[in-house]
Amino acid sequence: MENLLQKFKNSIYGPQFYTVLNDKPLGFSLGYYAGFFGLLILVGTIVASFLVIPKLIVFVDRAGEEISMLYPEELVVTIKDGEVSTNMEEPVLIPFTSAFEEVLRDREAGERSMNFGTTTPYLIAIDTRENGVTEGEYVALVTITKNTIIYPSQSGGFTIDPIPPDAHGVITKPLVDHALAALGRWANFIPVGFVLVALLAGIVYAVFHLLYLLLASLLLMLVLAAKGLPVEYARAYQIGLHALTGPILVKLALFPLLPNIPFLFTLLLLAFAWVNISAPQRAVE
Repeated sequence: MENLLQKFKNSIYGPQFYTVLNDKPLGFSLGYYAGFFGLLILVGTIVASFLVIPKLIVFVDRAGEEISMLYPEELVVTIKDGEVSTNMEEPVLIPFTSAFEEVLRDREAGERSMNFGTTTPYLIAIDTRENGVTEGEYVALVTITKNTIIYPSQSGGFTIDPIPPDAHGVITKPLVDHALAALGRWANFIPVGFVLVALLAGIVYAVFHLLYLLLASLLLMLVLAAKGLPVEYARAYQIGLHALTGPILVKLALFPLLPNIPFLFTLLLLAFAWVNISAPQRAVE
């Protein structure tokens, strides 16, 4: 561990360390990279687990209970040949639960993640009327029409997905309660599932940067050339395995504060490489 921490420190800033890298095999740097990401994944998973898992468990328990209470006892939703119909006067509006409200407040620091304006928002709206919704009548996070499902997209707009024409089914209050009860039982597996997902995400993140470095090494070769050093792809890749340390830490620690500059991560990589790579000493005549 002490050896890894020393390599970690020198990878952030250590011109002398980068000078002797040329005498080290590639396996030396790959071993450091694996150790660095292993420690990063371990710490990140532990911290995220303590912060997220308790909230997830409470959310699943509360949301299930509240949705069950809010789902109308007499509501029957029928899906036949890809078309939705209900046995109630429409629109059928299911309001936000307090659990969902808390999640949205956490995401937007006291504001909902969507701009609902002054209209009272709903969690789900079922509106299969032929003439559709009247403007300003209601706003919902998810709207189910006669043959589509409308929900927010990550880009800030809305996604409209058609209901498959071969879709069939009947949704009733007992069926919803049964599904929510099953979801509640799965809540016991949230800690294990979250840890596995976090570990997998960390491994994917590490592999992604190994692949990213295949291209970034071409730019690192320019740094070597500017420093008057031999321009070798293998050497540039090995340097990149260490120079990635600084940009990754900056990205993880300051992600919300970083400006939206194109190729910022690559610029940081080149900057860390530049300050660590020393030009060869010229003999004094």
